[in-house]
Amino acid sequence: MVAKSQLELIKEISEKVTIIKTEADLMTEERKKANNLDNAKKQAHAYCEKVKPYFESMRYNVDKLEGIVDDATWPLPKYREMLYLR
Repeated sequence: MVAKSQLELIKEISEKVTIIKTEADLMTEERKKANNLDNAKKQAHAYCEKVKPYFESMRYNVDKLEGIVDDATWPLPKYREMLYLR
């Protein structure tokens, strides 16, 4: 029973990491396209319309990972921890 729970957890973590990696790669490609536009207004519009949406999906999945992965193995400060730093 424990092994099944662990395998389900590994699968969930793997799925989240895959989504984040895919979204980051797609976002990078959109950034490259935006950076090659010929003026700042077009670049800003491209960032808003094409790049920013990837942040929402990545953020959602990273937040889910932060809740799953043990604090001892998460190398970065978690978002909820940064909110309350003084």
